[in-house]
Amino acid sequence: MTIERIDAAGATDLTPELRLVVGRRVTAERVMHRLQTLRGALWYAPDFGTSLVALLNAAVPPASIAAATQAECLKDEEVLDAEVVVTRVGTDLSVTITLTDADGPFVLRLAVSSVTVALLESPA
Repeated sequence: MTIERIDAAGATDLTPELRLVVGRRVTAERVMHRLQTLRGALWYAPDFGTSLVALLNAAVPPASIAAATQAECLKDEEVLDAEVVVTRVGTDLSVTITLTDADGPFVLRLAVSSVTVALLESPA
């Protein structure tokens, strides 16, 4: 049984028009929010977040970033499995995450620079 998910768009920030997103896009944005948030930054959820930018800037090896990313993805209540591939591209990172939910796998692709995480591909 599929649960319909609806939320306001805002993986990086709320849009002025408060666009609605549905389905897997909601899960993708929740996961992206986790990967942009520095652990401990939310007083009400001290274990929430693994900042990919902070890991990149701390020169953490790609394999360790992949493991931390996978662990953070699995904290989402709708993510059943996560496979993560992290590749250095110059001074940046390319992160490909295959998330599995109740409907099967889908891909989330991120580009991580020293200042931001950009969403390159996610479910519609």
